[in-house]
Amino acid sequence: MNGNILNYTYSGMKQIEERDNATNTILNKTIFSNFLTPLVNEKNNTSFYYHQNELNSVEAITNQQGRLLEKYEYDVYGKMSIYDSLNNPLSGSLAGNRFGFIGPGLRQRHR
Repeated sequence: MNGNILNYTYSGMKQIEERDNATNTILNKTIFSNFLTPLVNEKNNTSFYYHQNELNSVEAITNQQGRLLEKYEYDVYGKMSIYDSLNNPLSGSLAGNRFGFIGPGLRQRHR
C-alpha cells in the first residue's frame, strides 16, 4: 500500500489481521463467527459491525453506537455499490470493509 509493506495473518482461509511491516501496527482486524462470515472489523481502534442478508452477503455496517455507517446494494451479477447513511454513493468503504457479495473477500482500491 503506497510503497509500504503489509503483513497478513490468516486463520485457515480467513485473513484476520493486516499489519504495517515497519511498525508492526495492526491496521485492520476482522473477527468471524464461522467460515467467511465476518462479525466485526476493527480499524484505527474503532469497531464496525457487519450485517448480512439472507444470502450471507454484507448488507450494512454499523458503528459502536448502532448507527448505520454504510449500506451495500448488489446488481444481478454481484457488483457492489456502497452508500452512506444518507444514501450518498461512496467510492469505497469508510470502515475498511473488504467483504461483499456472498462473503468472500473483495479487494478494492480505496485503501
